[in-house]
Amino acid sequence: MSPYEKILYQMRTQGKNGAERGVRSGVMGANLSCQVGELTLQQEDLLFSEPLLTGYLDAEGTPIIPLEAGDRVLVKQLSGQRYAVIARLVEGDADA
Repeated sequence: MSPYEKILYQMRTQGKNGAERGVRSGVMGANLSCQVGELTLQQEDLLFSEPLLTGYLDAEGTPIIPLEAGDRVLVKQLSGQRYAVIARLVEGDADA
């Protein structure tokens, strides 16, 4: 294997290793657990954006409630067993 082939091999291997750490959608469960595909994440596996836990006011002053079971969320894997819940996902016609 030439030096260039070795570099390409390493780049492909590293790319595959990081591929599963992408952003995925999940569904919140009871006790701040989250189902991401076949994987059930418990509260201790998760970090949350604080407003998702406390609730907040949107730009128009409308109260947004904290996360509840059944909410669809955006989840990013940070490390082997650590994930960040970074946003709640809503349908495009949520205001309708």
